[in-house]
Amino acid sequence: MKQFRRGYYKDALIIAVPIMVQNIITNFVSLVDNIMIGQLGTSGITAVAVSNQLLLLYIVGVSGALSGAGIFTAQYFGNQDQEGVRHSIQAKMLLAIVIGSIALGIYLVFGESLIDMYVLGGNDPGRSIETKDLALSYLQIMLFGILPIGLSQVYMSSLRELGESRYPMVASMAAVLANMVLDYVLIYGKLGLPALGVKGAGIATVIARVIEMSILIVVTLRCRNKGMFKGIHKIYEVPRQLLGNIVKKGFPIFISSFVWAFGIAFITQAYSTRGIEAVAAYNIAGTVNGIFVSIFNAVSIAIMIIIARLLGANRMAEARKANKDLLVLSVGICIVIGLVMAFIAIYIPNLYNTSTSTRSASRKIMWVMATALPICAFTNGASGTLKAGGETTRSLMIDSGFMLGLTIPIAYILSRYTDWPIVPMFLLIQYLEIIKALVLYLEIKRGRWIRKVI
Repeated sequence: MKQFRRGYYKDALIIAVPIMVQNIITNFVSLVDNIMIGQLGTSGITAVAVSNQLLLLYIVGVSGALSGAGIFTAQYFGNQDQEGVRHSIQAKMLLAIVIGSIALGIYLVFGESLIDMYVLGGNDPGRSIETKDLALSYLQIMLFGILPIGLSQVYMSSLRELGESRYPMVASMAAVLANMVLDYVLIYGKLGLPALGVKGAGIATVIARVIEMSILIVVTLRCRNKGMFKGIHKIYEVPRQLLGNIVKKGFPIFISSFVWAFGIAFITQAYSTRGIEAVAAYNIAGTVNGIFVSIFNAVSIAIMIIIARLLGANRMAEARKANKDLLVLSVGICIVIGLVMAFIAIYIPNLYNTSTSTRSASRKIMWVMATALPICAFTNGASGTLKAGGETTRSLMIDSGFMLGLTIPIAYILSRYTDWPIVPMFLLIQYLEIIKALVLYLEIKRGRWIRKVI
């Protein structure tokens, strides 16, 4: 048993560590960017936070749709079916283009109205209008990154499912380095260029996304499994039956991911009822939290890939044992990193040019986030397990039911019918995750996810 555990820990870390490095660097640079923007004042922080919250709906939605197709990619790969892998990647390409086109249309038509929900109606109308103008200009620039974001997701997810995790890591590292340098130059006006402030941050991010996409396209031509990427742009070749199966299994994941992103956007809007400073505090804490969340997200991706491969190879008993060991690994890692996050929360808010009350609130929110990391690690890993076995509808029912039936109603009640400050609001909403963890534990124990879908 110990040998078995060590084997799957090793497999998980081989997949997860490059993803961790990639995500940690990405989120660390986001933190640096956030601090740079934070020097522009509370309005700048809030404007970027609001726009990114809206863009999260698209990013999480396309990621969820590709995750559904990724179940097939991983199981075909475990079954050594090269043609099946290629067709599943073609399906991903099609989904990314369709979802990106829809998202672009929505943001162009409704972007300003969506921003109004977050920034208008506060106690300082002048600051609210300033924040709205900054958020709208940032969002309009970021729309040029919609297609590069979607295509990068296609290549990244596919490379990981084929065991090529280091390539997405390299591409992401190059992109975030470019992003950080360009942010410094464009936000503050260095090297003879004008200081563009928030607009400069948006331009830097779009350029970085294009760099990332370009590198990923090139590296797929050099990876060990490059033959599986040949002709993936021929999206019209996807077999209808396979596309139907991918949509059938993937649509619940897409809906679940979209509902989650919508829920986060709604909750953020609930926090915004406590003022622009509350949004700034939540954004500061969330940016730091992203660094640590990226660690258990990487393990969750590894869990889904490993379990899907085992199920695709008909190794059912091994899948059950591996799942248990990997969930323990994920929770254990997050207990450790939660302690680290709680410690650095003492110092990070002091780096921002904002009020003392905003710094204090962000510090307390980070402490709550740190204690909740192990719980979130389990729920993410358990959801990945259900998806690996094709239980996408059940995963949808749990994830979306929890968000729509419990989290959003409680956030609405607290924001509209109480005068609670943001910190106790966040504490209660965050710890609702315990209920979801109990439900997922029972589902994993039942074992209905232990089956092959290809």
